[in-house]
Amino acid sequence: MHFTAYQPSVTKTKELCRTINSVSDTILVLDFVEEALRKLSIELVLKKQIDDDSFVNKMVLDKKVYSSGTAKIALTDVEGGIYRLYANIQTPEHTHETKPNQRHGTGFFEFRIINSLAEESEKNLLEKNKWIFYLLFLGAIIYFMSKWYRNKSPNS
Repeated sequence: MHFTAYQPSVTKTKELCRTINSVSDTILVLDFVEEALRKLSIELVLKKQIDDDSFVNKMVLDKKVYSSGTAKIALTDVEGGIYRLYANIQTPEHTHETKPNQRHGTGFFEFRIINSLAEESEKNLLEKNKWIFYLLFLGAIIYFMSKWYRNKSPNS
């Protein structure tokens, strides 16, 4: 499975994964790359972390066969925090539906929604403008070295 998140109102078509930029409406997309998964019943459960060890259900999508190979989940009223999207794959009643020695079960994708745009933009401002700080640091070194060189007496 492949997990992607989108925030059309914020990032247009940019694909997001582990970090989601803001608390705006979000679309979660699961692509079932493996053909066998498109024939199995899958329950999707979105959970939010409430403390270090505990998650609570935010949304449960009943068991369904995603024959198109894609599941889309629209999130509104998004809150910041850590989330897990669980994919509970149901064992087929007929074993001929999957390849031999192939096991499917439950797995999850963990992602973080950043609480505020201010938190993200402050982080991005520093990351995007690092070169300015390096340039200022280099300028300060050159200034102090030239000042030291000028103050050095020629007789020493």
